[in-house]
Amino acid sequence: MIFVALVALIIIGILIPIGFSSDSDSVVITYGEATRLNPEYKEAVNNYFKENANVDVVDTNNKVFTAKNVNDLYNSFTNQSYSIDQICSACLVDLSECNELKVIVDSSKVTVVTSDMYELALRSAGITKGVVYITSPANITGENSISEVLNSYESVTNIEMPMNVKTAANREIYTQSKIVENSDISAENLTQLVSAVKYEVSAENITDHAEIVKIINKNCEINNFNISDNDVESLASTIEDVHSAQKDAKDYEFELSKFFSGSKRNGECSINDIINKVKSI
Repeated sequence: MIFVALVALIIIGILIPIGFSSDSDSVVITYGEATRLNPEYKEAVNNYFKENANVDVVDTNNKVFTAKNVNDLYNSFTNQSYSIDQICSACLVDLSECNELKVIVDSSKVTVVTSDMYELALRSAGITKGVVYITSPANITGENSISEVLNSYESVTNIEMPMNVKTAANREIYTQSKIVENSDISAENLTQLVSAVKYEVSAENITDHAEIVKIINKNCEINNFNISDNDVESLASTIEDVHSAQKDAKDYEFELSKFFSGSKRNGECSINDIINKVKSI
């Protein structure tokens, strides 16, 4: 009898897919406040998600991200304040397959921040898995959409990101969007610059602001990139923040790894669970 029960439980354990209790638990749509309040806006972004993410938006978990949410994050590094009508982007985060991180941006609506920029910032924040879709019903630069993405990960995984990591990721995207607008450098080249500088700062554990400025200027000279002195200073301060948050980002990444491996997912039946159930028979 025990042998039969053991075989049955093992088969059940094999047949039950490792992961969330249902696919709907692994996907969340986060609407910007303006879009959530505007039926036409909401329909537009839902249509994008239907066509590109292949999900049933009606049954997908959803939440709203407000102007207050954005401003609370931005208060620490900029005096800029966003109104409700500026928070119109929407994102869909899908963790159902646990694939390597991929960010798909609707470039017809998000005009400045690119998928590579988002991905670079997310990886520095400890996020290395999942598929992210970002769109908007109206043209936006895209800098505050990163806030919605981070909030979505917290919602799906139920793991809170440390505030310093969250702030650093937001500042990284904000700073890059402003540099693209202010200086004579493309988004692609700026991503290349930021990636190279972050790598060198991390590899050599550089914390001195002046040294980071030198690294930025060196890379600009080598690659013939042209950004203003003010933007160099701003980027150096931003990369300082990102680097100083790396310990907490690694801790967050570790917590996410436990989630993706199954130990924190809902509805999972682990090997220990199976053994304990057999012992109770």
